[in-house]
Amino acid sequence: MAGQKITVADAQVMTEKFRTSFPANYASATFDKSFVEDILNNQDGKKLRVYFGIDDTELITAILIATDGNNEDLTNGDIVEFGDHGNANPL
Repeated sequence: MAGQKITVADAQVMTEKFRTSFPANYASATFDKSFVEDILNNQDGKKLRVYFGIDDTELITAILIATDGNNEDLTNGDIVEFGDHGNANPL
């Protein structure tokens, strides 16, 4: 199984380290549930992969794509980028 649960305290340490290391960038991206469901439902996705990229304004952004049971990207379906970026209410 991909992923593991962590505590809120661990998440707070990691996100603070990110914000300190990349102060000019967004600390988060929020995506509507419907986008995530569409990605996973398209081509029978089994997992959700998050890639990090640099957008046209030179800021870090998250890119979401579904993967199959073999952990291969499903590139014929929807790929979502440009969630609501922000630094509000950090962990």
